[in-house]
Amino acid sequence: MSNHWITLHEVGNVAGFVPVLVMDVWEHAFLLDYPPAERSRYIEAFFANVAWEVGERRLLAPSSAPKEDLGR
Repeated sequence: MSNHWITLHEVGNVAGFVPVLVMDVWEHAFLLDYPPAERSRYIEAFFANVAWEVGERRLLAPSSAPKEDLGR
């Protein structure tokens, strides 16, 4: 498991990295639903809505995860 700070998605991605779970915590990700001061509420809501069984499948066999899982 690792944590990556990516500022520019088109040039800051990690080559060969297969993500298990991705959370965007920049304001643009949650500003329509939460004010900037309530980022912690956004994070709590994010984790409450994670499809954990999909993450588990990715963790156990990342190269065999179905393509439809990539959008969840």
